[in-house]
Amino acid sequence: MEDDQLCDQTFSVWAALLAVVNEVDIESLVDQTFAIIAQNWGSFSEETQLKAHDTVGSLIKTHSSLLRERIDFLPSLASIPLMSKYDGEISRFRLKVELGNHFDTFSRRCADENAAVVAQALKELIPFLETNQRFLHDSAISQKPTRLLSQLTRSILDACVRFTEDHPAITLLCARCLGLIGCLDPHRVEAVREKRDILVLSNFEMTNEVVNFTAFLLERILVKVFHSATSAKAQGYLAYVMQELLKFCEFSGIDIHLPRNSQSDPTYQRWSEISESARNTLTPFLKSKYIFKSGVPSIPELQTYPLFSANSNHGNWLRTFVFDLLQRGKGDNAQKIFRALARIIRGHDLSIASFILRFAALNVIVSGDDQETAEVGQELLTVLESEIQEGDHVGAENLKQCSEVSQCEIFVSARF
Repeated sequence: MEDDQLCDQTFSVWAALLAVVNEVDIESLVDQTFAIIAQNWGSFSEETQLKAHDTVGSLIKTHSSLLRERIDFLPSLASIPLMSKYDGEISRFRLKVELGNHFDTFSRRCADENAAVVAQALKELIPFLETNQRFLHDSAISQKPTRLLSQLTRSILDACVRFTEDHPAITLLCARCLGLIGCLDPHRVEAVREKRDILVLSNFEMTNEVVNFTAFLLERILVKVFHSATSAKAQGYLAYVMQELLKFCEFSGIDIHLPRNSQSDPTYQRWSEISESARNTLTPFLKSKYIFKSGVPSIPELQTYPLFSANSNHGNWLRTFVFDLLQRGKGDNAQKIFRALARIIRGHDLSIASFILRFAALNVIVSGDDQETAEVGQELLTVLESEIQEGDHVGAENLKQCSEVSQCEIFVSARF
């Protein structure tokens, strides 16, 4: 759509898709369709504009009940004279929505993963905020500030970060919206980012819990590392590991082309809970056939403890420590996951080792023998007992990073 020379052909394909898509899946495409038309209308040819008009008319006629349910989510077509009839019908229903619900809806639209939907939401949000300055002011200074304002602010800030690299126009729109909201008192209005975490209470024994852990790892860590990889070789290793983890979760057996309502089994439900952007990255690896002819040995080469020394580099120490823990995995589920992850601990993004350390350490501490438990505990204490050498600023920063990791692991182990 962003290429003017391909814009008409692209919309023609999109319109053809809408004509045959399943009733269940049309909901996820309606908002994008309205946003695409609103943003690209000026680039459409006269023929494509007529096709867009007919497409909207067909959606309203065929899916009227769905559109009424999502009336406040639909991007506005008010800027297009040819769409005035349709926009008027939509606006009449939108007037029945309470003001507070509009704020909530804008928060959810700005949290969308599709750039076109977010950009259009921000464009509409600017005049909305200008019109409702009194509501913003009253909410900010009231005795009990509404959560609507904090949710909207958080959503705009997240959108700014999410699209900052590829869509600079969204960053500018976010800045204008934040300017209209104004400076919020952090003691009264908290725009705290929601932080998701994962627990493994069964020490990788319960399959359902391990699948949730693996899906979380894929979505939150590996997909992001895959996108940030700077070489084809690094992406190849990551692709293999993601392929193996998808097999472990049995995601490779699902049929992503069947309607959602025909697949109610837990495996498909867990797959569908992964964000759309992450699923788009993972889908090619559901049926891929990457193999390794060499790499991690079948018989683990275990390290001699302690691993840490005064000359240890934080990254090297952490990768070596985690790699050794992965070789000592206890239980069938843990061994299957750890064996795959061991291939991307060394030489890859440190976030992988940072994430997996606490789970691998607890797995060994809980299910390992007395010697292994003592070695892991002593390794963490060795780091914490090390002293900073006067005048060695680089060494001090390095030791500080290692100590923070060790403190976290001891705290987690103590809670367990």
